[in-house]
Amino acid sequence: MNERTRRRLGWGLTALFAIFMLVASIAPKLLGVEISRSTMAELGWPDAPLL
Repeated sequence: MNERTRRRLGWGLTALFAIFMLVASIAPKLLGVEISRSTMAELGWPDAPLL
């Protein structure tokens, strides 16, 4: 495997991880899903999205 292939594979895996984090972690908080609101309230954070 040459350097160009490894670099593209690295960028691809990084992009997949970023997309996963957006969907699995950030989206429920921004969309105001009930489980994220209750969890944030239990932690002492405001239960409303910041945006």
